[in-house]
Amino acid sequence: MRAAPAWAPHLDFHHTVSSKLSQLAIGLCAVALVAASTGPVFAQAPAPAAAQEPAVDPAKLTMLRLKDNTLLAGYIVREDDEVIVFNAGVLGEMTIKKSEVLGQIPPATVAAAFQPAAAPAPPASNLGVFAPEGKVVWTRLLGATGYYLSAPYKQGQLVPEYPALTGEALRLQGAMYQYQAQLSLYRTSDKDIVSFDASSAYAFADNVGEQQDNPRVTIGYNRKLRTSDTLYGLARYTWFRDGIKKIDYSNQGILGVGIKTINTAKVKLDLVPALSFQYDQKGTPFDNELLYGGGAMEVFQYMLGPFSMFEQKLTYYRAFNERDYYGLESTIGFKGMVTKSIGFNISWMYSLDNSLGLRVSTLPPNSLFPGSPEISALANERAQSYITSGLLIRF
Repeated sequence: MRAAPAWAPHLDFHHTVSSKLSQLAIGLCAVALVAASTGPVFAQAPAPAAAQEPAVDPAKLTMLRLKDNTLLAGYIVREDDEVIVFNAGVLGEMTIKKSEVLGQIPPATVAAAFQPAAAPAPPASNLGVFAPEGKVVWTRLLGATGYYLSAPYKQGQLVPEYPALTGEALRLQGAMYQYQAQLSLYRTSDKDIVSFDASSAYAFADNVGEQQDNPRVTIGYNRKLRTSDTLYGLARYTWFRDGIKKIDYSNQGILGVGIKTINTAKVKLDLVPALSFQYDQKGTPFDNELLYGGGAMEVFQYMLGPFSMFEQKLTYYRAFNERDYYGLESTIGFKGMVTKSIGFNISWMYSLDNSLGLRVSTLPPNSLFPGSPEISALANERAQSYITSGLLIRF
């Protein structure tokens, strides 16, 4: 939709009127003009039949400003070098000398004044929603969040008698810094969708070290199938690393067929049965082994309004050649746009990786007490959940 343009700059009015008042005047005059052509709305009794004027074409509405500051809304019946014959609705048809006219606002400008302001765009999603026929739509989103947490322990001298005894020397946790950023790029046409998502989360605490280090990249491609409006092909590739979980790298590929089980303007539900492929190095028995199996994706989207939505996603995978290798990722979140370019989101994420639960952690000798043996334990959690929120920038 076009935003309403300013009044024509070439008019030299002797009395300046703000654009808001001018739009109000246009609206009042237009309402009066339309009322004249349609008659009263709340009639108490039938009125005698009368000849009706043809309905006013909004595309012909014109504004005239006279020397006495009168604003007239209507349309030009005819004009010559000297006069303008003007139909002003309830005021009737009148003949006006051109020498009395200070300026004229053309129909296109008047019509634009009634156009609503450009609305914020709804939040984007790489759901299998294709663009209208013949259209290509680009969506670019940048998300960012972060925080600073001051030190919970004293970092300086703790006991005056012992100058060297400091919180830093004891490696008590100091200040903590965290940031998270995400970039999403989507190209949507009536036939396919290309998506790119990159994110990075990092947290560091003084005297403790890294608390979070998790970059991730996902590339996707959806292709509408010619045989059906409810089916589409889907391909996804994801690479990520996690320095805290000691995941050096993880590569996951998914190939499937998306099924639009619910596809309304307000509610959408896609189910995607798929084949999965995995190749990673996590310190587990499955390192550097090509794992292939099956899985599924599910995406539910509920539009809360024209500019906000609730979205829930789930991905499940399981290897055929290693039955203990399976996992899932689930996200529940809210996205909303406050303006065309600025919005916010909040989401809860849950991930389960059964292979991490099989990874053995080893405590070296003498780590617990002098003479303690080497101890092996399954100390890694299979599942983890976290909540994030932040700013969305559409560009």
